[in-house]
Order: sequence, then C-alpha cells, then structure tokens
Amino acid sequence: IILMGITPDEADPELGYIVPGEKNGDSLSHVERFVEKPSSMLAQSLIEHGALWNTFIMVARGQALLRLYVKHSPQLVTEMQAVVAYDEANPENATAASHLYRTLSNFDFSRDVLQKEMTALQVLTVPQCGWNDLGTPQRVVQTLNRLSHMKGFDENEMMPLNGLLNLAAQHAKLQIRSSLRA
Repeated sequence: IILMGITPDEADPELGYIVPGEKNGDSLSHVERFVEKPSSMLAQSLIEHGALWNTFIMVARGQALLRLYVKHSPQLVTEMQAVVAYDEANPENATAASHLYRTLSNFDFSRDVLQKEMTALQVLTVPQCGWNDLGTPQRVVQTLNRLSHMKGFDENEMMPLNGLLNLAAQHAKLQIRSSLRA
C-alpha cells in the first residue's frame, strides 16, 4: 500500500502529516508514523524533519485493503459480504445494505486500520503541486479563488464544470457565513 505524501509549502495545523522513515528505493520510504492536526509549532518542526502532508490518496490492490479490513474488523467484513450476497440474490427487495449502513458503528479507516499497519505502508514523496485538502467549505473557496486567478485560466473552457464550481463555491460561502453566525 503506497500513500501519496505532498511536500508541504506551509505548516498547516488543520492537516494530517506522514513522517517518512527509512528509504525503500529512490522515491519510496517506509511510514514511521502519522501525526493528525498538530499545533502550528509541531507542524513546522515536522516539516523541518521531512514530514509530508497526508493526502489520503493511495495505490493498493483491492485484496491488500480487504486483508487489512479482515484483520481489524472481521465481523464488519462478514456482515458486508452477507449483505452483498443477499441483495444480489434478492434484487427486487435489496434492502439489506441499507439496513446494515444504518446500524454500523463509527469506523475510521485511517485510525482503525492504517495507523495500526504502518509496517505494510510506504509513502511516495510528491513535490509541491498545488494540492489542497477540500475537507472544509473554506478550503473549497480558497482553491476556487486560487484557480480563478491562475495565469491561463479560461473560464469559458470550463463551461461544463463552471456551474458546478460556482455551485460548490456558493455552498461553501453559505456554510462559512452560517458557521460565523453560530
């Protein structure tokens, strides 16, 4: 399982970091540890020591991921397999998946699987490339603003996407306004 780690351009306490360990070839390293949302000072120190932003973008075979799920949550995998089999056999009444999803407990793939399996992980260092986490409305707005100011950005070439970008920006702005009022 290979995770993509972006070379940070700033210390951002809102992001997760991957601390690379021993090199495994030219561009891959073993994962030494993860640090989630560190303080600004710790983020700066992590960067100075080679930490990368955790994009949660990964390359893996489906079977490798499934083995990790089986190891850390075998009951969940068994339940999901039964649901898929039931719904395939009963397409006119395929409600088992819906029922299971309503009853699932909170399961965080990063925390409950990846962080427990660092020996199975490698990180690929990706140079700064303009990547931005889109996990909050503010970050969506920042990214859209940055894109619209890029040299060579032609809004007309993005017509099919433009309406969706504007809709996302409007939604993000509304979310920001409502969170400021709260």
